[in-house]
Amino acid sequence: MAPTPTLPAAHARTASRAVPGRAPHRREPRHPLLTFVLAGLTTGLLLVVGGALVGRAAARAEAVRDARAVATAVARTTVEPQLRDELLTGDPAAREVLRSLSQHLTTDLFTRVKLWTPQGRIVFSDDPRLTGRAFALGEDAREALASGEAVAEISDLSKEENGLERELGVLLEAYVPVRTPGGQVLLFEAYTPLSSVSERAAEVWATFLPITVGGLVLLQLVQLPLAARLSRQARWAREERERMFDHALAASDTERRRIAADLHDGVVQDLAATAVSLSGTAVLAGRKGCADEARNLAGAADAVRAAIRALRSLVVDIYPPNLRRAGLAAALPDLAAGLGGRRVAATVDVATGATAGAAAERFLYRVAQEALRNVVTHAGAAAVDVRLERSGNRLVLTVTDDGAGFDPAGLDAPGDGRPRLGLRLLGDLALEVDGDVEVESGPGAGTRVRATVPAS
Repeated sequence: MAPTPTLPAAHARTASRAVPGRAPHRREPRHPLLTFVLAGLTTGLLLVVGGALVGRAAARAEAVRDARAVATAVARTTVEPQLRDELLTGDPAAREVLRSLSQHLTTDLFTRVKLWTPQGRIVFSDDPRLTGRAFALGEDAREALASGEAVAEISDLSKEENGLERELGVLLEAYVPVRTPGGQVLLFEAYTPLSSVSERAAEVWATFLPITVGGLVLLQLVQLPLAARLSRQARWAREERERMFDHALAASDTERRRIAADLHDGVVQDLAATAVSLSGTAVLAGRKGCADEARNLAGAADAVRAAIRALRSLVVDIYPPNLRRAGLAAALPDLAAGLGGRRVAATVDVATGATAGAAAERFLYRVAQEALRNVVTHAGAAAVDVRLERSGNRLVLTVTDDGAGFDPAGLDAPGDGRPRLGLRLLGDLALEVDGDVEVESGPGAGTRVRATVPAS
């Protein structure tokens, strides 16, 4: 048995291409209406999730703005009027005024309040553990002091200054510059729970969710009847196309059978009679001593018999009896057997259960026939391998030779020379049986033709 010819792997990757002819075939979904509904639900879900994320981000931005506005109002109208210059020296009376005020602020508005000096020392906090401690001021605090305007942000609880706030959860912090009666600048810091952001986002989302979901559901209900109608029309068109294709195949099968019969019963029989007549005449000429005439007549008889063999082979190609009676698995070995007389070693491997519909098997037979014809007439190959196997729900035919190969880009070129025309025609036929054909080749690298159809 001859070894299976192979193509260089790197070349196969770069040379692989689909057979041209028409636009690539698109397999239609088995349940288009269900596909439409699922696509609509997926789109709706993405819109809902996207809306929730956008709403949450908007609510967080609004909460930061509110924290800045509230902290500014409280600092200007409530905290600043109660400040005393003695607070900077740690005067107990000055601190007591703020402690009484902070009790109301932390009960109704804030989680924690602090007063900072521009140097980073806390001169007052509702938590006495923080009063008197010093920390490096953060970027937002320095920005507030430099601009004289309030600045708010989500607290970074990893900072040392926020160590005692970690137990309070995620917080919003706002910085507002204030002044003592003597003009000393201090920085008022107020903390607000971030849970208010989630509550605000929930309120906003609760308002818009019914509108969003209701609109999507209404859109689906409006589109569903239209989608169902389009699905039915597509199914009817597909069924009509399949009926037309089946009719065309039947007509083609009838025509091939008629041509094969006409050739066999007409031309082949006439040539057979001519060969017999020439052989008889050659014998008579020999008996009469006309050796040259006898030799010429015998040569002519041999030429006629060769023509008869070629015509009979053509009849089998046009209407293969094994494909009609026993199927593709039986017809492929017979098809490859004809290569023996052309000094091409052929191997055929057909997997068990490798079957398809009648039209699909006829298509694969045509692919094998065209590929083997190109092996004989163009490739100059010493070996060819034919494989038929099942891969998932597809039937795969692969014909590989070790011949001269060719540039697959030439398949797109105009002209009617082989192997170009035959492969382009196969590309057209593939569309009608939900199949496809791919060619891998390259100069000096052999050729691999691969065709797939739905398995039965």
